[in-house]
Amino acid sequence: MFVATHTGFLHGDARVGDQRPKVLLRETKCYWVSRQGTKYCKTTGRPAGDDHWPLWTLDIKTVAKI
Repeated sequence: MFVATHTGFLHGDARVGDQRPKVLLRETKCYWVSRQGTKYCKTTGRPAGDDHWPLWTLDIKTVAKI
């Protein structure tokens, strides 16, 4: 069961036309985790893993408590 505690906006690159969808998030020690299970680094907003050119990044300035 996913319990969202925050919301935030993703920032897409040119491949998705600079879209900014709103996502529900939960907080862990090092990551923001979306409902889909994607982990975003709390300091950079980049997804966890080895992807050098991610399609989506989390705009950490937009993360707000619900």
